[in-house]
Amino acid sequence: MLKQDLRVTYQAKRQALSDEDLKEISMKIGRRLVEWLSEHPTIEVIHTFLPAREKKEIDTELIIQHCISSKPDLKFAVPKLDKGLRRMTHHSWNPDTLLTPNRWGIPEPVSADEIDVNHIDLVLVPLLIFDTYGHRVGYGGGYYDAFLAECSDTTQKIGLCAFPPVPRITNVNSYDIKLDACITPTQVYTFQ
Repeated sequence: MLKQDLRVTYQAKRQALSDEDLKEISMKIGRRLVEWLSEHPTIEVIHTFLPAREKKEIDTELIIQHCISSKPDLKFAVPKLDKGLRRMTHHSWNPDTLLTPNRWGIPEPVSADEIDVNHIDLVLVPLLIFDTYGHRVGYGGGYYDAFLAECSDTTQKIGLCAFPPVPRITNVNSYDIKLDACITPTQVYTFQ
């Protein structure tokens, strides 16, 4: 299927989720991520998106709490969009970090230390849907593909998705960065 068709379909599917469904989905994904982290003990810094509530994104704040409970020494980074340059900067985050929504309703740190991309071990990638090859459909802005292209070859790129994969996204571009894995409520999908 084409990205634009999948984007419309899965935005509608996500909007149809109740708040309770989304919370349950996020908790299940959080448990699976903690299991995955136990198998990857060298992960120290996790970069995560913060959820835009009106888009019914996976609740990474719940997931972060789950991770901190199991591995308190983890460090977190969150993005801040630079709309003028169409890129993201990356900033340290902890539960006391002051956040404010940007123009898209995405929480961003008001003031926090910037983190070099090379210090990030794992990126939790937002998406609407993914395919069985590790390609994803996001919102179409290209911010994450540009960011992921800057990351080290050893940085793990893991999508978080409420739904199982589609067989194939047919219009993948050369600049689309594949995921290493994607976590859904029922399974962790890994890609070569």
